[in-house]
Amino acid sequence: MATAGYDHCIKFWDVNTGMSTTQIPYPDSHINKLAITNDRKYIGVAAHQIVKVYEISMNPNVPPLSEVSFEGHQGNITALGF
Repeated sequence: MATAGYDHCIKFWDVNTGMSTTQIPYPDSHINKLAITNDRKYIGVAAHQIVKVYEISMNPNVPPLSEVSFEGHQGNITALGF
């Protein structure tokens, strides 16, 4: 499971233990929306004027390997889906 918000951090959680396994700093802005692909390989992050897509590592102790940015929208992005 993944969560994010106004704390500028993406957090991955182990649902069996309730413990956060990985935290990824997101200093660009607060995060409005997350979306994970059906195959669980990528997570999309919608924020203020930007969407980033991260590759999710299969090892919960390793941060995402790559990132792609999509810029150009004016204002907050509040919806995201794959």
